[in-house]
Amino acid sequence: MNNQAVFADRRLGHVELAKGKKAEERTFEAILKFAYGLDWFKTVRFATKEEDTRGIDLVVETRDIGSLYVQVKSSWVAATRFKNHHPRMVVAVLVIHFYEYEEVVWKKVLPKLLEVRQEIFRRRNQQN
Repeated sequence: MNNQAVFADRRLGHVELAKGKKAEERTFEAILKFAYGLDWFKTVRFATKEEDTRGIDLVVETRDIGSLYVQVKSSWVAATRFKNHHPRMVVAVLVIHFYEYEEVVWKKVLPKLLEVRQEIFRRRNQQN
């Protein structure tokens, strides 16, 4: 690969990272804006460095069951790859595009958060 190709590849990587970060921010903003109507919602925050290395982008803190984890991906391929690499992880994997409005993002987020909550409840009931 020549120097121009390497530079173009790096630039594309930076652009993709920026789009991914914007999608995470858009998801954070949507949760912050719309989740306060949910009786179980406490707050949302960006993942710590340690959580991020485990594949978590956002953490939704709840009043009843603790933390719900969110992973934001830019494509179904990336989302499927993540799920295949972390089959036992209870996490809301979302495909969010950086240009989507908060309302659209929220319509994707809420069902996934509810799904994760149900799975956590199910696993806890199995342990008892």
